[in-house]
Amino acid sequence: MLYMNFGITHESSMWPIDETSPGRPKHACLDPQRPPAKLHDPAKVVAPPYLPDTSRVRADIARHYDNLAELDRQVGRVLAALEQSGEAANTFVIYLADHGRGLPREKRWPYTAGIQEPLVIRGPGVAAGTTSDELVSWVDIAPTILSLA
Repeated sequence: MLYMNFGITHESSMWPIDETSPGRPKHACLDPQRPPAKLHDPAKVVAPPYLPDTSRVRADIARHYDNLAELDRQVGRVLAALEQSGEAANTFVIYLADHGRGLPREKRWPYTAGIQEPLVIRGPGVAAGTTSDELVSWVDIAPTILSLA
């Protein structure tokens, strides 16, 4: 079993890096030499209706989208290593998150943006493209892993 916690999308990575403030959180990523690229134009970001549509909010969301792109790259590296090991067909991969972005109403709040999170499972006996509307809670994850083992 390998458990990886990808920190690049953590709330601390949503905010601009302030090199002048000691102790200010830095972007957390597997490859510290490669911080997230600026791929998303804040001017083109659409702010959700529950947040003020300001340049600051759009910049924060664009930074989060950039972090998600970096997360995709990091997950891809792990999946490629799994393929190279020859064990991909015998391995369950579980991808999940515990809350929404670090913006108001998206973390620490019981609104859809904070509690409706991804859960993707692939592995032996799981048909590709299968979806479910079943309610899932974090308390289900450990028993599920144990039953798969």
